[in-house]
Amino acid sequence: MRATVIFAGREEIAGRLRDNVWEAARAVLAERPDGLVRERLLDGGQFPFSHVLGPADTGTLELLRSAARAVRRLVGEAGDDPESYVRRSPVTARIVEALLAALRDRFLLLDVGELHRDPSGWPESWTWETRNRAEFHRVLTRFDGDRPEHHGRLLTPLVKFIETSTP
Repeated sequence: MRATVIFAGREEIAGRLRDNVWEAARAVLAERPDGLVRERLLDGGQFPFSHVLGPADTGTLELLRSAARAVRRLVGEAGDDPESYVRRSPVTARIVEALLAALRDRFLLLDVGELHRDPSGWPESWTWETRNRAEFHRVLTRFDGDRPEHHGRLLTPLVKFIETSTP
C-alpha cells in the first residue's frame, strides 16, 4: 500500500492565517474575551488549524497569547478602516509568519515516510509505503482525521490531496 499526500502551499496557508487574524480583530472590535480572540487566530476561518496546533502546549499557548495582545493593539490603532489596517500591518505579517513556523514544525512529528519540501522549507508532499494495512490506516489518520484526542498531531487542515493505492 502506498500513500501520497499533497499539501496546500505556503502562500495559501498564509492567506488563510491572514483571514484568521482579521477574524481575531473582529472579535476584539466586538469586545469578546481573550480566549475567543486566541481561538479565532487558529479557527477563524473554515480551516481548523487547532487540529494541527492544539490542544495548546506551552509554546503554542504563549504564541497565541502574544498574537492576541498584538491584535488588540492593532485594533486600538486602526482608525476608520480597521480591516485594511489590520490586513496590511507588518504586525499581522509577523503573526502569520510565527503561526506558519509553528505549523511547519508539526511536520517534524512525522516519523515515517518521506517528506518533500519546497526551496523555502515548506512541506509540499509526503510519500510512504507499507504492507501493513492496520499501520497504513493508523498513519493516514494524521492527514485525514479530526478526532479531538489527536488534535495537536493532525495535519488535516494543511492537506490538499491524498492519493492511495492498495493491492
